[in-house]
Amino acid sequence: MRDALLGLPVKELDIAVFGDAARLGEQLAQKFSGKCFPLGREPRVTYRVVAPVGRVDLWPLAGSVEQDILRRDYSVNALFYQIPDGPLIDLVGGLADLAAGRLRVLHRENLLQDPLRVLRGLRLELTRPLCLTTESERVLAQYAAHLPKVAAERIREELEKMLLHASLVRLWKRGMELGIWPALGLARAEDRLPDADSLARWEQLRLRRGLWGEATRRALWLSLALGRLEPTGDPHTTLADLFPALGVRGRELQRLARFLHLGESLLRAEEIKGFLASHPPQREVLIWWFTRNPHATWTQVQRLWRWWTRFHRRPPLLSSSEVVALLRLPPGPPRAEVIHRLRQLQATGRLRTAGAARRYLLRWPTHQAR
Repeated sequence: MRDALLGLPVKELDIAVFGDAARLGEQLAQKFSGKCFPLGREPRVTYRVVAPVGRVDLWPLAGSVEQDILRRDYSVNALFYQIPDGPLIDLVGGLADLAAGRLRVLHRENLLQDPLRVLRGLRLELTRPLCLTTESERVLAQYAAHLPKVAAERIREELEKMLLHASLVRLWKRGMELGIWPALGLARAEDRLPDADSLARWEQLRLRRGLWGEATRRALWLSLALGRLEPTGDPHTTLADLFPALGVRGRELQRLARFLHLGESLLRAEEIKGFLASHPPQREVLIWWFTRNPHATWTQVQRLWRWWTRFHRRPPLLSSSEVVALLRLPPGPPRAEVIHRLRQLQATGRLRTAGAARRYLLRWPTHQAR
């Protein structure tokens, strides 16, 4: 209702149901070739229908419509339209707030009952033509400390919407002002905001079409790690501490940690091609390097990607068996170091033929001593 009145595209519907919301959800899912599943726990369970035509959230009314309206989080979310022909019900001044662009907390205790509404308020301010009132700002700042009590999956859903659609500079600024990022462990209260240029580059890339845009949107979670990065810290440890509380776990967490580690290492590498030579091509690594390097250009990224993919298909100058035969190295770190070094020298053009690689290995102890 809110977005329709603001003249925005409506992609999601929230419907209050008298009766069996679960049954209605199954019927809608069957009719529109979708799926229905519950969200949350009793007594606040909601049934979500996801179908090719859109998404619908159904929640059973526990009392009257009037009682449900008063349980809403913000006045602009407390507008009800009776299906199919009306009327529009506005008991709390939501229409006037919409017209004035105000985002007003309905009752502060409603946010205490469900602290996720603090994060939702930030999202609405950043993605709609609405501005929190001064009193509502105070309420959000007061209850932000309760966010860690919310299920990680619900926090993740709100954050995903903001990362995809909000200004990342404003997202960080307002999140810090309201105490949301410190409450979620994304930053300390005394931390400075992440570099605005870096955030602007993330925004630039997430709008791209094709594979680069897809890779950026997959890696957007990494932009939330900017406030916690330490110059000498371990990226893996940083993400392991940070992301599980936001619903990012398992293989996804491992992939992001790998991208972050390689991206940070690439920033410090003296020879970019030499560093990339030992790793399979991953767009997310170059995305991190580009967003964190103020001197990098998108043309450089594209050239590096073309070189990286071509070089990865190129065979090494010597096979592992040849290296073993020449140096008689047993399996282990020393053998891996030799193979890695040969690949680096091949990438930088200092070794171009198998013969040159063999001659280099015959002098390997000398190189080691250096």
